[in-house]
Amino acid sequence: MVEEQKTEADKLRVSSPGSRLRKLREAKGLTLEAASEQTHVRVCYLKALETEQIDSLLGPAYAISFLKAYGRLLEADEILLDDYRDLISRTRDSLSELKPRENDHRDAGSRLAIILLIASVAVLGAIWILSGGTAGPGDEEFSPVVEIAPEAPPKSSIAEPAIIMDAGQSLLTLQILAAETTWVSVASDGAEKPALLLAPGDIRLFDAKKDFRVTLGNAGGVELSLNGHLLPPLGKRGHVVRDVIIDRKQIPAGSPKGFARE
Repeated sequence: MVEEQKTEADKLRVSSPGSRLRKLREAKGLTLEAASEQTHVRVCYLKALETEQIDSLLGPAYAISFLKAYGRLLEADEILLDDYRDLISRTRDSLSELKPRENDHRDAGSRLAIILLIASVAVLGAIWILSGGTAGPGDEEFSPVVEIAPEAPPKSSIAEPAIIMDAGQSLLTLQILAAETTWVSVASDGAEKPALLLAPGDIRLFDAKKDFRVTLGNAGGVELSLNGHLLPPLGKRGHVVRDVIIDRKQIPAGSPKGFARE
């Protein structure tokens, strides 16, 4: 019997982390909708965890937070959670490696444009010298001008999830992850929402086009992420902060998305 249990555990361990999450959910008789109600994580993100669609999870910070909440519900062991964290880390690293390649294409296009500019000026200069270097009577003064069309920005090879928007785009997504018991109140684009009492591990997501106005009953007891970027604490543990404005100016330009704190 012990050998049979060990064999089953080994089989489970060699399967992918996402499929192991799905098997745990099914063993508890839960649907994705029921799991979503208990974790307060949207169905699409739970499904993305199970199918290992990491690029659909709004960045590593959100992925880690969703994994914590889902793992707590399913009573997942640390081996599974560590395996999934490694998967998230590898995915982040593989996406980061693609960025220098995009820059290489951009640099190559810039160098080509400069070479064409120099060649064009050289040809026009040679023609001007061979023609005598001066304009004859009645001729119009000629000044060689070369126009170069602005270089079109390169298309990214990384497919970003439709819901996440960086600076310059329309939608902002604010995640609040409670580390301690606290109450929160969030107004999205001026529309006040009912105040919430969060228990440790609770996650709430809010969407806005312009900004959020946030009030916290325990400023140091929550972790805030904006479009996948961790934000500095709004205050200390036990401190109340009121009407703090969070907008797209707080998204670091060009910075990588960070991990949620363990």
